[in-house]
Amino acid sequence: TPNPVDDIASILTLANEEADYTFKLFSNTGQLVHSEVNHLYKGKNSTSIQYNNAASGFYILEVQNKNNLQKAVHKLMIK
Repeated sequence: TPNPVDDIASILTLANEEADYTFKLFSNTGQLVHSEVNHLYKGKNSTSIQYNNAASGFYILEVQNKNNLQKAVHKLMIK
């Protein structure tokens, strides 16, 4: 089920290791519309990501560490 967000999404991520993680936002057509890197610590992390330039609709958020050993996918609905 998509998580509805307005301009800012709070993403809870459970990281296997302390590392830089890439957050990529894709439109429902697969186009990359936003990308940023955040440093996460091992364990639970809460990251706020601003999407104020994204049009309303459904999106896929991929979170991946630098070694491609951990990857999470979230469904978002931007209002």
